[in-house]
Amino acid sequence: HILLGAYRETLRLIALTGGNAAGLLLRRPLELAYPGRFSLRASSILPAPLHLLAGLLRADGLSFGDKLAAVGFMTRLVLRRFRIEPDVSVATLLDGYRQPAGVRRYLWEPLCVAALNTDARAASAQVFATVLADSFMHRRSDSDLLIPRVDLSALFPDLAVACLQSKGAGIRFGSAVTRLAGTGHGVIVESAASAETYAAVVCAIPPGRTNAIIDWNGHDAGIVKRQLNAFAYEAIVTCYLRYPSTVRLAHPMIGLEGPIGQWAFDRGALGGEPGLVAVVVSAAGQLRGPDAAHLAESIDAELRALMPGLPAPQAHRIITEKRATFRCAPGLDRPAVETPIKGLFLAGDHM
Repeated sequence: HILLGAYRETLRLIALTGGNAAGLLLRRPLELAYPGRFSLRASSILPAPLHLLAGLLRADGLSFGDKLAAVGFMTRLVLRRFRIEPDVSVATLLDGYRQPAGVRRYLWEPLCVAALNTDARAASAQVFATVLADSFMHRRSDSDLLIPRVDLSALFPDLAVACLQSKGAGIRFGSAVTRLAGTGHGVIVESAASAETYAAVVCAIPPGRTNAIIDWNGHDAGIVKRQLNAFAYEAIVTCYLRYPSTVRLAHPMIGLEGPIGQWAFDRGALGGEPGLVAVVVSAAGQLRGPDAAHLAESIDAELRALMPGLPAPQAHRIITEKRATFRCAPGLDRPAVETPIKGLFLAGDHM
């Protein structure tokens, strides 16, 4: 639901397909705000990584000792070149560097869950360290928060479709591929309606379905099949609450104390419907039990704790993506882009 300035390739693709990132995304210096509890805003003047250092030292809600511990953690990661060997969980890494509870609760753990969609107790410390390096160590703008002003389809997929069609590409919606197989002449793509051979095919479906449609017979694919089958998944839940149009959050994005909600977005402040608040819960496997009405009621209560006198929501909607991302576990062996089938390549956020 948010991007970082470090996502330069994503921004390049948006521009390549005709999108204006400045109009589609609200760009703000890194700001983490838990009203009444904690706030951190990276400097918009100093270069990286001093912009983060200044933000940490000025942060509200942390003791001076907490701030020094956070600075020390980043300094030690720099000294070890952000390499974590052997890979462990993020929680274990934070334990090893004696990160205080406040720093963990309001800084490292929210960043971990937001970036990896995996709880710190189960997330890869190496991937988390790489995210920190990419976001904070190169350019100041890399750590900027890019919050979509439009829905995610309008942000890129719709632009990509229009761009491809303008160049003569054929796009077939609702035409499920049932089988991919290698031949001496290329890769066969089969659907219920046709079977066509191409010189190259990029398979970008989720890993859980990849083995089901690729015919690996005749190819030494034992390793890649095991890698694809080894993925576990994490959910993301978004709860939309429609309040009267006069309702505003203190910031376009605020952190919630939980125990359910994590981040709340003021869609009105982002160019959307005034009074519409979107609350995002990442790594949301624990939310499989509550029904939509109960979940919306609980999240509304969490917002109400921050905003006494908040009017009752007029409507709600819950959207759950059960397999939003893979579980980014320590030491996860991910497949390569190239496969044992010549001309067949894998792509996706699991690569």
